[in-house]
Formats: sequence, structure tokens, C-alpha cells
Amino acid sequence: MSTKNFEIDTDLEIGLTTLNVKDLKGMVRYYEDVIGLSVVDEDYGSMTLGIAATKRPLLRLINKRDGQAYPQSPGLFHIAFLLPTRADLGHWLRHFAQTRQLDGAGDHLVSEALYLTDPEGNGIEIYWDRPRSEWTTDTDGKIQMDTLRVDFGSLIAEAPTAPFTKLPAGTVMGHIHLQVDDVNNAQAFYHSVLGFETAAFISNQAGFFGAGGYHHHIGANVWKSRGAGPRPADALGLDRFELIFSSQQKLDEVVEQLKSADVPYDQIGRAIEVIDPAGNKIILKT
Repeated sequence: MSTKNFEIDTDLEIGLTTLNVKDLKGMVRYYEDVIGLSVVDEDYGSMTLGIAATKRPLLRLINKRDGQAYPQSPGLFHIAFLLPTRADLGHWLRHFAQTRQLDGAGDHLVSEALYLTDPEGNGIEIYWDRPRSEWTTDTDGKIQMDTLRVDFGSLIAEAPTAPFTKLPAGTVMGHIHLQVDDVNNAQAFYHSVLGFETAAFISNQAGFFGAGGYHHHIGANVWKSRGAGPRPADALGLDRFELIFSSQQKLDEVVEQLKSADVPYDQIGRAIEVIDPAGNKIILKT
């Protein structure tokens, strides 16, 4: 496994995630009605959704009518909306379960997560984090995680009785989980170059990378995409995602890391655009 001397900004956050979609109107309707986002901005050929109460943008959808789905190519495994409390998660679950079924669920010790898929095949996780004081570590100092059964009855019992309308004000994009062609290359980039901690690593299968002691901001797996070639230019799904730094100094430090590792990047205004080894585009900004 790769070594790391540099540590990425411990206050880093996941910013706006952008997806290419075939049916813009239909996908906006899904993310509004089913997920609970609201349109906060729109432009020719794209719409940005976020949290109604704060206008915080989380997800941008770009119209790509001629796009094609390549489910075994590198790209998105799932986006993950982090809700503030367990009651919020139960509230959303009761709303969703009235008309639809989940793809899966898991109690991961650090969190409880619900999994589903949007109409164009993009994975979604809706979750809440247990307080960090309840997280435990193993003898190597790694955060202990698992996949246990979620107590749906208990979860829904905590929910408010009022009808669900929108995701609550404190909702953020908690992490993004990627499909990559080689997980060792992903670790070399996210851990050794960008400076994320490796929270967990399953040899030749998946890696989970976090900043500031978080269980993971980035997930990467090869379960469907091992050895796949570059994602075609007309691909639907993930277009890019943002990493938001707490200061220009922290961002500049990462730029120096990219230079020292001979990783190419582009300067776009005050932001940096870089491509990971699997071809996933990342925007680094403050």
C-alpha cells in the first residue's frame, strides 16, 4: 500500500457534483419529488438542485440528450446525501417507502445508510452519521466499519409526524463513491498525492479515503469497472465533482503536491481541474 507524508485540508468538504443526464426535466422532477432537493439555479441546458432552506447547491444536472449509459466504465458508484439526524433519515425513509423500495441498507457502525438508484442508473446513498464519540477504532487506529441490518422500525419511529416535503437545512454532500479501473492507482492518487487518509482498503477491490478523521469523503471500487478503458466522451453519469478547501493556502498546498508528483492539472480562474487515474474529473476550489 502507498505511503503518505502530506495531509490534505482537515476541514475539506465535498462540493457540487455534476451529472450528465438524458432526460433533464424528468431527472429534476425525480430529485425534487423523491429525494427532496429544490432547484436553486438554472442555465441553458442545466439545472442546479440543492437545499431549499439555504439555497446550498449540491447537484447539477446537465442535459445530454445524445448521451449513452456505460455502467461498467469508471465514473459514479453513488452520490451520498448526509442528513443531520437519525430522525431526518427516518422522516425521508417514511416518505420514500410509501411508493418505492430501496435497493439496500446498511448499519455501518459509524452511520446508517439507505441505498437507491435514480431513473438513469446513478446510485444514491441517503445517510446520517452517528456522533464521532461513538466511533471506534481497531488496534491499527483504523475506524471500525461493518454492514449490519438497519432497524427500519426504530428508524421510522424517530421520524417527525409531519409530512415530508424537502431535505432539511443541514443536508450536505457527505461523500462521493467512484467506480475506478484500478483501486491501487486510486489509492496512490487520493492517499499519496492528494493526502487523504486511507480509512479502509480492501485489496484489489475498494478503498475509502477521508480527511480530518472522517470515515470517508471518497470511496473507490472496481466491482463493475475493473480494468475498464477510459469512459467514452458521450457517457451519461458523472461529469465532475468538487472538493472545497477551507483556505487558499490549503488549496495551494495541494497544487504543490500535484506539481511534485508530475500530475497534470489546469488552472480555471482560482480553481484547479485535475483528472484522477480512472478519468474522473475533480474541481479543487475554496
